[in-house]
Amino acid sequence: PNAGIQFWQPKEDPEAFGALVAATSPAIRAADADAEVVLGGLFWPDLFLNTTGPDFLDQVGAALPDLADLVDVISIHPYRYPFTAPDLPSDSQGSMVSEICAAWDQMEDLGLGEHEMWIGELGWHTAPDAFFPGADEATHAAWLVRAAVLSFAQGASQFAWYTFRDSGDNVIDQEDMFGLVGFDPDPTDDVPPEEKQAFGAYVTLMHMLGTHDTITDGSVTLGLGPEHFGYLLSGGEGETWVLWSTGESTELDVPVSEGARVHHVQMGGDSRVVRPVYGTVRVAVGTEPVYLSVVVEED
Repeated sequence: PNAGIQFWQPKEDPEAFGALVAATSPAIRAADADAEVVLGGLFWPDLFLNTTGPDFLDQVGAALPDLADLVDVISIHPYRYPFTAPDLPSDSQGSMVSEICAAWDQMEDLGLGEHEMWIGELGWHTAPDAFFPGADEATHAAWLVRAAVLSFAQGASQFAWYTFRDSGDNVIDQEDMFGLVGFDPDPTDDVPPEEKQAFGAYVTLMHMLGTHDTITDGSVTLGLGPEHFGYLLSGGEGETWVLWSTGESTELDVPVSEGARVHHVQMGGDSRVVRPVYGTVRVAVGTEPVYLSVVVEED
C-alpha cells in the first residue's frame, strides 16, 4: 500500500488505507474470531518512488489512533536495494538486523510492541543482465538462508520468500527471476522446472529449523568477530548451529556436549558425521552457511 505507483494508484494514501483497515478488521473478526489481522505488507526501502515503510506506518498510525486494537501483525518487506547482502549495511540501508530492530522500536512507539512481526516478503533476483545487479545462484541461496536466520533471530514469527518459481526467462528483467526454481513455460507437462541452488538451500533450512523452536545469537559463546555469525537453534531434539562469514573464510571451534553425535551439514543438504575433540568441533566457515546438528546419545 505504500508503493502507490504500482499498487495504490495513482499515489499511496495512508488515510484511505487506514479507512480500509478500520472497515475490514471488524468484518474479518466477525467472520472468524480466531483470524489474525495482518497490516501490510509494507515495502520497507526508499526507492524515491514510494513512501518508505517506516514513514507510511507512522502515517497510518496517526490516521488510526486505535491501530493496535485493529491489527494483530505488522508485515514488512525489508528488501535490499540495491540487492546487497542481508547482514551488511549498504550506502542506502542499514543491515537487516538494524532495519528489523528499528522496526520493533517504531512498533513499540506506536503501541504495537506486543504484536507479531512478519517478514511478509523478501527475495533477491538472479537475472544476469538486469539494471540492478542481483545475485548468482550460489549467493542467492546463501542470502536466503542468512536472511531467514537473521529474521527469526530478531523476533520475526513468519518469513515468506519471494518467490517459488521464476515468472519468465528474460535475462534483463529482474522481476522474472526471483524464484527458487526456474521458469516453467508449460506447467501442465511432465517436465519439472529446473531447481536453483536456492531450492536445495531452502529445503535444508526448513529441515533444520523444523526440529527446533528457539534461536539465539551465539556470537559471544563462540567469540565471533563482526564478520562471523553463529546462531544456536534449540528446543526439540538436540541443538543445531548455523554458521557463516561475510568476509574471509575461517575456522571456528564450536563447543559440544560430551558423547554428542554431530553431523556437519552443507547449505545444500550434503551431510557427514564429525567427531568432537576434547568437547569441540572445528568447522570451516565461509559465506555459504553450514550447520552442525548436535544430538547427545542416550546411554
